[in-house]
Amino acid sequence: MQHANDIEKDPAIARRRHATVIAVIGVGLLVSVLLYVIINEWEQKNRRVEFESRAISYANAVQKSLNGNVEALKFLGDFFNNSNQVTRQEFSGFVKSVLPRYPGIQAFSWNPLVMDVERADYESQARKDGLEDFEFTERSADNRLIKAGRREEYVVVYYIDPLEANRPALGFDIASNPTRLKAITQGFNTGKLSATERITLVQETGNQFGILLLLPIYKQNTRMDSPDKSKYRKGFVVEVLRIGDAIEAALQGFPDQGINLHLYDLSADKESRFLFYRQSPSSMKTELSMPEETIAQRLHWATTFDFAGRQWKIMFSPSSSYFNTGHRWHAWIVLTSSLLLTFMLAFYLFKRTIYIAEIEKKIRQELRTNQKLAREISERELAEEKAIRFGHILERSLNEIYVFSAETLQFIQVNKGARRNLGYSMEELQRLTPLDIKPEFTLDSFHRLVAPLRTGEKDVVIFKTVHRRKDGSLYPVEVHLQLVAFETMPVFVAIIIDVTEKLRMEERLRQAQKIEAVGTLAGGIAHDFNNILSVIMGYTELSIHDAEKGSALHNNLQEILQAGGRAGALIKQILAFSRQAENERRPIRVRPICEEALQFLRSSLPATIEIRQDLQSDSMVMADSTQIHQVIMNLCTNAGHAMREKGGVLGIKLTDATLGADFVVDHPELKPGRYLELTVSDTGQGIPEHIMDRIFNPFFTTKKTGEGTGMGLSVALGIASSYEGTIVATSEAGKGSTFTVYLPVIETEAETEVDAKEPVPTGTERILFVDDETALANIGEQILSSLGYRVTTRTSSSEALELFGADPDRFDLVITDMTMPNMAGDELSVELVKIKPELPVILCTGYSSKISDEKAKRLGIKALAYKPISKQSLAKMVREILDEGKIDK
Repeated sequence: MQHANDIEKDPAIARRRHATVIAVIGVGLLVSVLLYVIINEWEQKNRRVEFESRAISYANAVQKSLNGNVEALKFLGDFFNNSNQVTRQEFSGFVKSVLPRYPGIQAFSWNPLVMDVERADYESQARKDGLEDFEFTERSADNRLIKAGRREEYVVVYYIDPLEANRPALGFDIASNPTRLKAITQGFNTGKLSATERITLVQETGNQFGILLLLPIYKQNTRMDSPDKSKYRKGFVVEVLRIGDAIEAALQGFPDQGINLHLYDLSADKESRFLFYRQSPSSMKTELSMPEETIAQRLHWATTFDFAGRQWKIMFSPSSSYFNTGHRWHAWIVLTSSLLLTFMLAFYLFKRTIYIAEIEKKIRQELRTNQKLAREISERELAEEKAIRFGHILERSLNEIYVFSAETLQFIQVNKGARRNLGYSMEELQRLTPLDIKPEFTLDSFHRLVAPLRTGEKDVVIFKTVHRRKDGSLYPVEVHLQLVAFETMPVFVAIIIDVTEKLRMEERLRQAQKIEAVGTLAGGIAHDFNNILSVIMGYTELSIHDAEKGSALHNNLQEILQAGGRAGALIKQILAFSRQAENERRPIRVRPICEEALQFLRSSLPATIEIRQDLQSDSMVMADSTQIHQVIMNLCTNAGHAMREKGGVLGIKLTDATLGADFVVDHPELKPGRYLELTVSDTGQGIPEHIMDRIFNPFFTTKKTGEGTGMGLSVALGIASSYEGTIVATSEAGKGSTFTVYLPVIETEAETEVDAKEPVPTGTERILFVDDETALANIGEQILSSLGYRVTTRTSSSEALELFGADPDRFDLVITDMTMPNMAGDELSVELVKIKPELPVILCTGYSSKISDEKAKRLGIKALAYKPISKQSLAKMVREILDEGKIDK
């Protein structure tokens, strides 16, 4: 017996083995790297989306906190505007009631405008109020507090609270500082709130910048449009804001997400732009703030906003620990798994090549041994001895091995594996030839196949064919055929590999690819089809209101509307089958659905088919009524098709059944318990036994072209399986077929559908309606206008954004389509909310895999509307969202 070491010495065998293994490894490595690159890119893209979403939530919180600080100062301004004289005690009491709610505010102060002639009186009055050391002060060149020099006007800190922590600021003339003076001048000129550039506060003890917010106060009844309003100036109420404290307070409730924050004042000079840097607490090392230009060249998210008349910019960048938290290993897992599978397959092929080569060598060696013995015994003894020796080798092989004459093609020896698979005895096979078990071949085609072996052009011929068993059934094989010279009697040696399981795996792969193709097709047509339905149903609803009730026109329009609803349900069914969408499940009774389906079937089936029903069960299942109706119609339609030529009886039975352990052993997809048993039977020609295991495959059909798609039974089984049930099929040739559907019973009451017509809600608000299809934009305008709303339409998302940005307060609500050129609806929504954060937005879609309810909420979108949407549903959604906005305000 020859070992693997001997085979390695054969150059042809070694080359063949090495070439196969190297090819497999090469392809495997290429596929592995490609999968890694694709999945890694997908992970990075998701990470960027997560980062932007987190940054947006941070930015909204910071802006909200800063705006709250502005509102606090306005409250204090109203307090002064509504009173002729505010005492220190009143000022302190008001501040103490407001200050705890705003952690970023260090102090509030009252800074009256004091003329030089009034200076002595103010200093004297403050000392009488208990401030013994009070005097007007300013900063010296070396940043010390000194007595203020003489000038025409002062804006001094006269009241401040909290007092003790901020006592050094009392008497400070903020007009003595150029930065503060610029904000003072701006405030008096405009009569509006102003802010300083970043400053180091007089009372600052930490290491952060502050700003002063100044609100001018005028004497009562002063008109702001008066050209001489400067005569009535009283001073400023001032808010001392520590920027870092305000931002930390805004982000206090947020979990640490590994994001650094940078804040800049774009209205300041370049060297004074930086305001604040917040490092993520989870950073593994101390990270320094980077210049604005450096951040802009890396992964970041930024937005600008107006703050007290100044343009501020907030930028977010990931910290060094960001990509280490929640790290995704999908790409590495796929790469490792793919490489492992590649090398396992290469190893298998390597061992398989050795195995086949060993068998070939053994057969040649045995033939050479038999040639030596043939010279010593007669031909008859030689044949007997050859059969015995062949038997020892062939009988032990796992593959089928055949030896037959190269002249007569009669079988000489067939091993046990082949005899068992074919169902023949050795005596029967010796009366046969390969042509008797290979139905695809004729004598001529077989001789053409083996011609290269006879001429020596090839050592082995490998081909695929089918073998026919004794019972007539077929099975696929791969044949390795050699011509061996055995003294004067050349023989063919065939090694057969049964590839049935391999073909089954390939068939399952093809079926999965078909289902994937259905899903891709369904997702592709859903959006356009639902847009078309929206046009049909929208104009139909508008026309119904103009038609006289009870007239033929009114009834016809109602039929069109109902047909459109059924078309929308059909698209929903296709998406559900391909797992592009989910159907709504609720407790339902199957019996009324059966009765409705049978009523329809009676008018659609020929008179030669009798329908017999036995509906006993009133049990309920958790399912979608449309899908259950579809299962019944698919099974009954198939039964009717089986009897359409000769007629027969279609039976439908509905009963309760309790399935025990003995039954579910044969049906592992089920669990023991109570089930609803729906049986559909026919008396047609039956289903051939050899195709029974394929009837539930997608696209498999025995009907003629144009009569069926092969999807009916696969859809029915898919629906039943999704409800944790199944379908069992039995058939007998010439007597018909029976399909039994098992659905688990639930113990609850069915939902009662209320048919009461609710009144259509209306309104008078202003709505911007955006859709790139002109017909849909016109329908939206007509429907909403008929409800009383003032509607403006645009068919371009960029034009809509430009219109809204010019006057955001012009609109109370925006309704936009999702799929549009240039800028999609979700992107448009984000831009609109940036301009007006409180703006409610409704996003409409016929179908989109890019948007979901959760993602829409994260983007600030109030609701998703799925096309086609009825006037009643649209009116209700619009009214609820507008009313919700009023409550929030």
